[in-house]
Amino acid sequence: DIVLIPLQTTQDDVVAGMQLALNHIPVVEEDQKRKLPALIVINQHDLVTGRAKAHEPLREILRESGVALSSQPIARRAAYQSIGAAGTLQTAAKSDPKAIAEMETLLGELLTLYRSTAKEALL
Repeated sequence: DIVLIPLQTTQDDVVAGMQLALNHIPVVEEDQKRKLPALIVINQHDLVTGRAKAHEPLREILRESGVALSSQPIARRAAYQSIGAAGTLQTAAKSDPKAIAEMETLLGELLTLYRSTAKEALL
């Protein structure tokens, strides 16, 4: 029901993400006869990458693609490395409030995007 495009701000990831967003999603939309909401999410983000001027042209391409870009990049955090085993970002022993806040922000953006697309479909 929603397309989430996780990528890093590297040339290969941006090219692959744009191919998916601009070439493949429209084919699926045509086949299903409905609009698919899509959101690009920058992942494995760190302060060095986030501030790198060399990556700015790639971020600009993402902003101008016509596909929604999440306001919250997902940082490179130890909490995400163990999520597959635990299935949650919160454990009784230790939680990562920053990771939880990132996921809550992302979920909020996904819900907003989905609702706006569903609302447009009804009009």
